[in-house]
Amino acid sequence: MSTPRHRFEFAAVTTRGLQRRRNEDALGAGGVLLVDEVTEPLYGAIDAEDAAVFVLADGVSGHAHGALASREAVAELMADASSLAEPQTCMDAVRRANLRLHETMMRQPETIGMATTVAGLSLHDRVACWFNVGDSRVYRMRPEGLEQISVDDRQARSHGILQSLGGQLAILPIRPHIGCATIKPGEILLLCTDGLTDMLPDMRIAAIIAEERQVTDAVAALLQAALDAGGTDNVSIALVKSAPGML
Repeated sequence: MSTPRHRFEFAAVTTRGLQRRRNEDALGAGGVLLVDEVTEPLYGAIDAEDAAVFVLADGVSGHAHGALASREAVAELMADASSLAEPQTCMDAVRRANLRLHETMMRQPETIGMATTVAGLSLHDRVACWFNVGDSRVYRMRPEGLEQISVDDRQARSHGILQSLGGQLAILPIRPHIGCATIKPGEILLLCTDGLTDMLPDMRIAAIIAEERQVTDAVAALLQAALDAGGTDNVSIALVKSAPGML
C-alpha cells in the first residue's frame, strides 16, 4: 500500500476588475506567469518535497507602465526562485528585481517612473518563506483564524505606498519584509493584491475560505465577492493549501 505524501494544492486568478481599463497586476504560480484576464482559476498540486514559488506584483497606480513593472518584477523573481527560500538570499533577490526595473528605465526613458509592489511565497519541505514590498499581502489561515503575515508599506490616511520596486531613476534602498515558518497540514496561505483587501475585510475573506473545501472554489468565490463589492481595482489572488494526500 502506498503511503500518503504531503502536498500543496494551489489556485490562482488575476483580472482588471470592473473599473480599470487594463490589468497592471502580474502573478506567477506553479511556474506559470498570469497576466491580463485569467478568471478561470489555474489549479495545481505539488509534492511538499518539491520547491514551489508564488509571486504577485501590483503596478503602482499613477505611474507610467505599471503593467510592465509588475511583469518584469514577477519574471525576475520567478527566474531567481531558488534564492527565495532563505531570508538573506530572498532579500538579495528582491533587490535584484528592483535593479532590473531601474535598468529598464535607463534603457527605455519612456518607462521612467514605473513602479510596483511585490509579495511572494517560497515553499519547500513544509517550510514557507514569504516576503513583500508595498501593500500586496500574504496571509496565513490556521484553525484559530486568518493572520496577515506580511507588513504593509502604506500610509493609512492617503493610502500612499511607502516603498515599492522602481519608481524613479535614483536607486533607493529596498527593505523587504521577510518571514519563515513551518506549515502544518490543513493550513492555507493567501497572496493577494489590494484589489481584494480594499474590497473585503479580513473577516469576510476568512469566512469565504472556510466555506469552500476546494482551493479553486475558494479563489473563485473570493474573486466574485471582490467584484460584487465594486471591483474598483485589479484583483490577483493565489491560494495555497497544505494537505496530506496522494499526487
